[in-house]
Amino acid sequence: MISTRKGFVFIHIPKCGGDSISYALRKFTDDRFIETDKVNDKYFDNFKIIHKHFGEYKHYDLRQYIDSFGTEVIANKFLFTCVRNPYDRMVASYLFTKALEGKRRYFSLDEFKQHIREPAMRSMSSYVESKEGLTVDYINLENFNREFRQLCYAMGLKNIRLHHKNKIKQHHHGYYFDRDTYKIMNDRFACDFEKFDYKMIETRPRTCPRT
Repeated sequence: MISTRKGFVFIHIPKCGGDSISYALRKFTDDRFIETDKVNDKYFDNFKIIHKHFGEYKHYDLRQYIDSFGTEVIANKFLFTCVRNPYDRMVASYLFTKALEGKRRYFSLDEFKQHIREPAMRSMSSYVESKEGLTVDYINLENFNREFRQLCYAMGLKNIRLHHKNKIKQHHHGYYFDRDTYKIMNDRFACDFEKFDYKMIETRPRTCPRT
């Protein structure tokens, strides 16, 4: 989402509260924001966003914005995104995929592990990287309401209501993970834990202390 009028670019990382933010800031966007009468089968919500450069695709990364608008244009915007605990994000991604298949209460540990390994599952870090070294501010989904209010205040946006959209009901990530699953996540998405300061779950076997 890009706003010429308010001078910001919101980078929508999948399963990180992006639909809620997009909906809240919809009146400022250069994109075409279309509301429908019923829940959209593709997005599970009653709206869609269409951009002249990207079409209906909403998860444009920083590199795509730079390539489409130029470094100078993007560098002069306030760039921000929203991130979340990588374990919880992966659970949400898997459950959302199953919901799209009509399997809202379905879970398979083997399928979940395969989902983590899918090449299409990009790290959050990859959405905000650029060779130009542009800085992207971020808020945490764990403190969504408070940090979004602070973000709006910093951008000079007043009376912005945050409606939670496209929310997947899920348990704590420990409900879905075993030791091997944590290891797969830690190895594949180490960059996210480091960049966004999330704590990894220890996966080494426990040993009894020596006496």
